[in-house]
Amino acid sequence: MEGARDLALLALEEASPEHQSAHILAATALAQLGDLDGANRTYEDGLTWTQDAGSGGLWQSAIHACRAINLAQVGRFEEARVDGEEAVAIARRLRNPTGLSLALFGLGWSLLGPDPTQARAALEESIALAEAGAIQGGLDAMLGLIAPLRLADGDVAGALDGLSTTVTRMRESGERLSVVNSLDSSLIVLSELGEREVPATITGIRAAETFAPAGAGIAGVARARHDEIVAEVRATLGDEAFDAAAARGAAMSDEDALTFLLTELECVRAGLAPP
Repeated sequence: MEGARDLALLALEEASPEHQSAHILAATALAQLGDLDGANRTYEDGLTWTQDAGSGGLWQSAIHACRAINLAQVGRFEEARVDGEEAVAIARRLRNPTGLSLALFGLGWSLLGPDPTQARAALEESIALAEAGAIQGGLDAMLGLIAPLRLADGDVAGALDGLSTTVTRMRESGERLSVVNSLDSSLIVLSELGEREVPATITGIRAAETFAPAGAGIAGVARARHDEIVAEVRATLGDEAFDAAAARGAAMSDEDALTFLLTELECVRAGLAPP
């Protein structure tokens, strides 16, 4: 992540106003490393550039969407929602499927804590656009984020299938940040379905920062529920068994961790009654 930040900041020094991806990449890296203030300044600079360059609304929508995601990741949902709604309004006006999928992703993030029902609606629309070919980036994160929302609505198969799909895709692509969303969501979903040792193992994978900084991922109400579940799993297993499972997870390589998670998800899915 430090290397990504340094490259993105270098790109900013050399960028012209139409190169808004440099602002998004730099701000995302800064936010993931905990410098949200620096990220927000970079987003503001990017919005100023788009206006000065007269580059239209697509980059404005993208910057608002990405800032919504970063704000939501630290629990600042009210601010995130303002950005998410602005991103969607611009994208719908432009009728650009790529921009709309990204904008709905940002809006979905911003609603995860305050309004899970609307969060799922935004994410499902974004996923449908992405799966139709509008955009690839973000699809894995969306499939991870939406799994607990699907489970809460009784769509157990949809929750497990989405998680299995994204883990499979990430094994093939090498994309790493979205693994965090899938790990957190898998912990919640599998715990709600009665699993205990697997969620404990996932806590070890997360704590080892195998894929991303430990602070990345869910926040706010979702984080509170996540922490409650971890406490419940520990209480059920007992400290010794929980710590042993977590230690096994922490010792896994990235490939072993993904294989482990995919195997467990498919095992639980196979045990569901057929529709």
